[in-house]
Amino acid sequence: MLESNLPVTPGLQHIPTEPPAWAESAGRVIHYLINDFGGGRRCLKLAWVINFQKLATIPLLAIFIFGYQNFNVAAWVYAAMQSSYGLVWIVKDLPFPDPSFQRPATVGAGIASFLSVLGWYWVFGWLQSRINPLLRGLGFAATLRNCPSCEPIGRRHQPVIPDYRPNYD
Repeated sequence: MLESNLPVTPGLQHIPTEPPAWAESAGRVIHYLINDFGGGRRCLKLAWVINFQKLATIPLLAIFIFGYQNFNVAAWVYAAMQSSYGLVWIVKDLPFPDPSFQRPATVGAGIASFLSVLGWYWVFGWLQSRINPLLRGLGFAATLRNCPSCEPIGRRHQPVIPDYRPNYD
């Protein structure tokens, strides 16, 4: 009998190598949505859809700001964050394209990807520029929380309400 000198950790569990059934099902649905949704010929790359959205965000947010005459700081910060994020994405994508976005996809898959994920960046930009101040704040907060390049900012800078007590002495 061979003996091992490696320490034994009590309570160690076997980690399954197969994903659970629900994860396999979700993977099949996502694969269908981003590759084959709507059927037809695969005539575009998902990377083209993503890059279009990232680049078109810059002029679109400028149109929102100037069209609605909303020049508040939150609108400019949102436009700066999303525009810089889009430019960084393009600069990264040119030399280091993501292989999963380079596969051919149907037109329906491009539309589904845009509506389910990418379009929300524009919806928040519109909310930031058009809707009342409470919703502007919500759109800005959602941006800080959901923007991958701004996630450390959203977690680090929580609102602080000062403890203000007037001094009547």
